[in-house]
Amino acid sequence: MKKPLSIYEKTLAYVSLSILVISLIFLMALGFYNHPLGDDYYYGWYAKNALDNGSFFNALKEACIGVSRQYYRWQGTYSAMFLMHLPPHIFSDFCYKLYPSILLTLFTLSFFYTLKPVLMDLLKATVQEYISITSIIVFLCIAQVPLMGETFYWFNGSMYYTGYFVLSIFFLGVLIRFFMDSKTHRIVSLSLMAIFIAGGNYVSLLPLLIILALSLAFLIFKKKSKKQILGVSLSLVCMLAGLAVSALAPGNKLRAEETYSPGAVKAILKSLRQGLSYLRGWSNVWLFVALLLLAPIFVSLVKRNTYNFKYSILICILAFGIFSSMSTPPFYAQNNGGAARAFDLSWYAMVLLVAGGFFYIIGALSKFKDALSFKKLLIITESAVAILFVLMLFVRPIKETYVKLNPITAAELILNGDATRYDAQWKERKEILASEEMNPVFDRYKDTDSLRYILYLGDLEDNPTNFNNEAFALFYEKESVCVK
Repeated sequence: MKKPLSIYEKTLAYVSLSILVISLIFLMALGFYNHPLGDDYYYGWYAKNALDNGSFFNALKEACIGVSRQYYRWQGTYSAMFLMHLPPHIFSDFCYKLYPSILLTLFTLSFFYTLKPVLMDLLKATVQEYISITSIIVFLCIAQVPLMGETFYWFNGSMYYTGYFVLSIFFLGVLIRFFMDSKTHRIVSLSLMAIFIAGGNYVSLLPLLIILALSLAFLIFKKKSKKQILGVSLSLVCMLAGLAVSALAPGNKLRAEETYSPGAVKAILKSLRQGLSYLRGWSNVWLFVALLLLAPIFVSLVKRNTYNFKYSILICILAFGIFSSMSTPPFYAQNNGGAARAFDLSWYAMVLLVAGGFFYIIGALSKFKDALSFKKLLIITESAVAILFVLMLFVRPIKETYVKLNPITAAELILNGDATRYDAQWKERKEILASEEMNPVFDRYKDTDSLRYILYLGDLEDNPTNFNNEAFALFYEKESVCVK
């Protein structure tokens, strides 16, 4: 099996990486037909005004003032609010169009950075195995994320959620490397990252807190080095301190008066149920195809590792709990699962949960009683995936099992000209905005059906006093704007 498996690993590595790169190219290219929306104008006006009448340092000053202002009016997420006040389009429209490419690149690099020590250093995977596993995981994340527009193209929403999720993945990568080699500079890096991440969304923050707390408990229980315990403790304290600063903001209390909170216990129970709903609702054909493709590599890895894969059921339950915890903050604060851009993070986490849980269960099977041969273990694994896929067809709508992948949609929008027509309509508005007309009235965007949830997330209203209309008018120095 060694030679055929080696050929399979090399082929899968080349093919999966090629598909990922091609997908990224189309998704990045689509970003160049993108333009700002909603809160991008509201938060960006302050720094833009400072840039127009001062310097970049004045813009930074306005961003800091904006953090203070929103801390008392709206929410306490200090680092995220700072970035919200510095959207790319205050510098140029091109910067905004470039932003999706930057976020997609960082998203991809975060997984390759974090999975490298896990796969190659701990599990002794080959370069081909590392490339195959990571490429497939990243491809699944970006190709099937439910609402691509809010997740990668709209700055305000994507930075706040996917952007901070990316930072969390990088944080885990540094943490893993710190466990392997406890260098002092990594303690500093973890602490600074913890403070910054704590100033972002709670959806990706809560799992990190749980992971840090469990890691600290494990280190103490196993009587590991004092330096490791100190490093994790300091990171946890910094993250908790940042969370306290964010959570205690007066603005949060004002917002809480407008919503209903079911309480912590009910929020946790609802989160667990939501986690099961995600597993059922998002288990589509591509996820099972990925498991079928990865099974030979996973079996090969567990067969040549001495790790005993103890407590497999407990580990999987714990991982499911951490995954489900991502839904707890919105349930606690608003009694719902949150905005689409928030539960997109749960999709990324589910991909990791399914892939990691699948690998761990294979490892447990490989150590069960008399060790199974490679061939028998592979047959059992592949058969189990196929049977599970068939069973899932009876508990979810079949039409939702087969979904069009986001890169395919992006390619279609570019090649059929829909993205170009959308961008041309935006350029027409820019020409009007460049005129001396102080109360422009725009045509509504046309032919947006194919663009929904990707490039088109909404438009201005026919009411000039609408919040988004007023922010748009202020940003472009107009008295009012509206659409016909």
